[in-house]
Amino acid sequence: MIVVRGKVLNVFTGNIEKGEVVIEKDRVSCIGKNLKADETYDFSEYFILPGFIDAHIHIESSMVSPSHFARTVLPHGTTAVVTDPHEIANVSGIEGIDFMLKDSEASPMKLFFTAPSCVPSTNFETSGSVMNVDDIRKLLQRPSCVGLGEVMNFPGVVSGDPQLLSKIKAAKDAGKIVDGHSPGLTGPNLCKYVKAGTQSDHECTQSDEASEKMKLGMRIMIREGSVMKNMNSLINIVNIRTEPNCMLVSDDLHPGDMLKEGHIDRLLKKAVALGADPASAVRMVTINPARYFNLKDIGAIAPGYIADMVVVKDMRDFEVLAVFADGKLVAKDGKPLFETNPFPPTEKIKSSVKVQPFGPVSFKVSAEKKSKVRVIDVPNGKTEAELECRLGQLQPDIENDILPLVVVERHKRTGNIGKTFVKGFCLRGGALASTVAHDSHNIICVGANYVDMAYAVNTLEKMGGGMVVVKDNHIVESLELPIAGLMSRETVEHVDDKMKTLNSAAQNLGCKLVAPFMEMSFLALPVIPKLKLTDKGLVDVEKFEFVNPIIADSENQA
Repeated sequence: MIVVRGKVLNVFTGNIEKGEVVIEKDRVSCIGKNLKADETYDFSEYFILPGFIDAHIHIESSMVSPSHFARTVLPHGTTAVVTDPHEIANVSGIEGIDFMLKDSEASPMKLFFTAPSCVPSTNFETSGSVMNVDDIRKLLQRPSCVGLGEVMNFPGVVSGDPQLLSKIKAAKDAGKIVDGHSPGLTGPNLCKYVKAGTQSDHECTQSDEASEKMKLGMRIMIREGSVMKNMNSLINIVNIRTEPNCMLVSDDLHPGDMLKEGHIDRLLKKAVALGADPASAVRMVTINPARYFNLKDIGAIAPGYIADMVVVKDMRDFEVLAVFADGKLVAKDGKPLFETNPFPPTEKIKSSVKVQPFGPVSFKVSAEKKSKVRVIDVPNGKTEAELECRLGQLQPDIENDILPLVVVERHKRTGNIGKTFVKGFCLRGGALASTVAHDSHNIICVGANYVDMAYAVNTLEKMGGGMVVVKDNHIVESLELPIAGLMSRETVEHVDDKMKTLNSAAQNLGCKLVAPFMEMSFLALPVIPKLKLTDKGLVDVEKFEFVNPIIADSENQA
């Protein structure tokens, strides 16, 4: 029997009272005063909160395995996460999900998951795996599966796609939740989306959109991650009436941000700084997500609940002093008190990069004359440019930063290569390539010349996945990601150091972006505006259709 003494937050009432939490084995036995136990932890001057829960995250985006991820975030108070493993599922299917679960067992952090609804996320790309409704039903039977993962193909739901609707029905029949993903969706189409069964959204960027969705019964996940930061514009939707329907989540979190800023603790600090009530902020990362996902024995400090607890210095900065998981002290003063033994990936997961032979000419856009082209613009979405034609091929305009961009299929050796142009990278030479390209994670490459681009893509196949900077047929910097081409087997610190050298090498080639590989990874995601490139071609996301990189004369006249 263990006693933890301090100022205990009751998430049911919002009250904070001095007391002693009694832990028997892995659960809270009672809360009282002057209780005797075999061991006592005295945090009398500090606050004891339930363990933090990240209700929506893709661990793969941290580029480390779940066990290394846990070793980083547990000292920041995160004792449980709900992850949507659709990144690795798009590469390795259920085998990839099984790896994530087995690897997570090497740490005290609880990992729950949602069955990926969109593998592939759309029919505009080639993924390494396809998950049908039978696969979803099998996953939903697992105790650690808490629902259906974010339904990204919201146009498919609105139009009544039978396959998507059958997956939603499978989750509802299993008594589990359906996570949503519907950026900018409003009005009658939003009603159709909600009517189909989706129950949450983490893609809101404005309070009006979030309020409309909440009025229709959706839970709002206020996202503050490494890429998308929406808390400033959404925190004002939280009040005494709406707070039970709100959560704070990170979605995607990159290594440097984890090491520099923390995890859920940083969300709490920012929410309170923006005016949120401290107890309400804590509820949004404890009891609210626990109730949403029907996790009946975590999210609170009360008799019968699992003893996941966080000791913080105050309710303003949320500096974490100690963390308990399953009644055991697992982190103190920012350091983990446990060792991890990462689970080895299978051969299929390690051998996920398979490319059909090609040459530099394969990346060129053919044309008959000087042409106006559609250009993906970072960060503005899209623009247009006029390019010269030489020997039947459009020529990049290095001076005006119009560079070739390709996506090479890497799962099934189809030979598919999507080709277009991009603005914003400002490379004066060389090429950047990566196997991290949401969501199907084919190889994406941008460069100032086609020879270096071809060398970069070939290098990634030999590496078995990762990121690379190439110049003059020479590897300048690289990061190996042998777990499905998405994750390293090394620590967060190692990956962060490598990312810094990669970004620095890209900047030495002229790149003006702070995080070019992060920016590049989202250029292949055809579920967010505006122009995106997949292995099958250029997608106009607003119209949800393929378009030719070359703008036809008839379009110019129109």
